[in-house]
Amino acid sequence: MICISNMAEDGLPTIVDVGVTHSLADTYSRNTSVGVRGYMYAATRYAKSKDPDYKKVIRDNNLQLHSRSAVMETYGAFGDSLWGIITELWGHQRAQLAELIEWQLRIQ
Repeated sequence: MICISNMAEDGLPTIVDVGVTHSLADTYSRNTSVGVRGYMYAATRYAKSKDPDYKKVIRDNNLQLHSRSAVMETYGAFGDSLWGIITELWGHQRAQLAELIEWQLRIQ
């Protein structure tokens, strides 16, 4: 977990829980009722499973901070949560962001 002090507009610190998951893990491959599988599915699902717990602890303890998850897969795919953070932090640096996106598309 890392803490970023200048990420949120309101000035509150943001804790970022960094995670790595494997797209072929049994948790993601055997549950067929969830929908179509694909690129970055496991990373996005893992992040979504973690977020509510952090938000509940922050709310229940009236903590003055934000939380985010940043998850990628072992084969290199970035989940939606990590892409959101990258875009938010690097959005003004379009050239570097474009290079990162190009690299991600090559590893698919």
